[in-house]
Amino acid sequence: MPYITGKQAFLQILKQEGVSIMFGNPGTTELPLMDGLAREPGIHYVLALQEAVAIAMADAYAQASGGLAAVNVHVSPGLGNAMGMLYDASKSGAPMLLTAGQHDQGFNVTEPILWSDLPPMAAPLVKWSTEARRLEDLPRIVHRAIKTAFAHPSGPVFLSLPVADDARRDAFGETVLDTIEERAPNIRRLILHAQVLTPKDIEDRFGLSEGNIFQGELSLEQLFFNRPVPGWARYRTPLRNLWMCGSATHPGGGIMGASGRLAALQVVRSLRAGKAA
Repeated sequence: MPYITGKQAFLQILKQEGVSIMFGNPGTTELPLMDGLAREPGIHYVLALQEAVAIAMADAYAQASGGLAAVNVHVSPGLGNAMGMLYDASKSGAPMLLTAGQHDQGFNVTEPILWSDLPPMAAPLVKWSTEARRLEDLPRIVHRAIKTAFAHPSGPVFLSLPVADDARRDAFGETVLDTIEERAPNIRRLILHAQVLTPKDIEDRFGLSEGNIFQGELSLEQLFFNRPVPGWARYRTPLRNLWMCGSATHPGGGIMGASGRLAALQVVRSLRAGKAA
């Protein structure tokens, strides 16, 4: 029997249940699902700019179509943002499968940033709330969740989806490179070495508390001209031709791609001015 990933199994089950549209607002823990959706033409992803909007669209879709509404949000903050409209969906009786990404199971014991026990958060406003902790349990859980959503009286259900474990680290790195190559062809031949680090790796190896995804807290003493440290805030480092562009730089990791874009603009300005990089 060929190996099937969790994201493939999840999307295949949704297709079996007649789902052709998914609403959501993704974050880092949803990257595997986003990758699966990019390779699954049978399900159209509708991006919302905020989780409450995603739930509202899904609620309206379920009521208008009479079918299952699938919606995905980002860990604890995303679920929290969704709660107001989830209350409305529970009152309207919309058959809805709400999912949220969750950290790697092996890392949750440290209660990392953005983590919380998601099923109890959603439980007051849904008919059933659980977390898929083993891949082999996923088909049974998803089928049960959907059946529960449609059972009278219909209403939302919630499923927490932890990201892949350490055994999938290399496969995740390959997926990232495949995605980058869609916009930057031949980038692989420019890479001499690649290393994929999970938040747990970052904490274990470098002592960075909770493997902080922002490469340093977004606290007052580490913002603007102090990020990452005074004197390095314009992305240039003391080393010739070495620039920083990660979330350790301004404005941090809360705005997708902003650090990289601003760093690239600084490099372009430097080149146009004829300065050494």
